[in-house]
Amino acid sequence: MKKLADFRVKVEPRPLQRHRKARYGNQYDPSAEDKRKLCLLSTQYAPNKPFDCALMVNYVFGFKRPKSHYRTGKFKNILKDSAPLHHIQKPDKSNLEKLVEDAFNGLFWKDDSCICLGKSMKIWTEFEAFTSVEIVKL
Repeated sequence: MKKLADFRVKVEPRPLQRHRKARYGNQYDPSAEDKRKLCLLSTQYAPNKPFDCALMVNYVFGFKRPKSHYRTGKFKNILKDSAPLHHIQKPDKSNLEKLVEDAFNGLFWKDDSCICLGKSMKIWTEFEAFTSVEIVKL
C-alpha cells in the first residue's frame, strides 16, 4: 500500500444535502457551495491526473467545541468534567464522507466508486474545525 495524499484543510465539516426541487420542477444541489469551497482549499494537494485504481480513504472530521463545554469565569479555558469526549450528534459520518467523496470526483479520483476501503471519525477540537483526508493506493 502506497500513501498517495495526506492533508488537512481548515473547513467546517458539512454533510451532503440531497438535491431539491425548486419551483417549476427545477432541481438544484444545496451542497454545491460546500463542495466548491472544499475543492478550492484542497486543490494544492490534488494529483496531476485523478487516481483510477483501488483506493482506501480515511477521514477525520474535527468539530470546534461549543462554549457550553467550557467552565466560566477565570477558568473559562478549562473543559468541564461533563464535556463529552466523542462527537455523537448530527451530522452523521456517512453524510460527511459522501460530501467529500462527491466533491473530489474528477479532482482526486476518477469516480468515488474507486474507493474500496476506509474509515472515518468525528472528534471535538479545541481549536479550528477541520477536515482531514488520507488517500492510500491498495
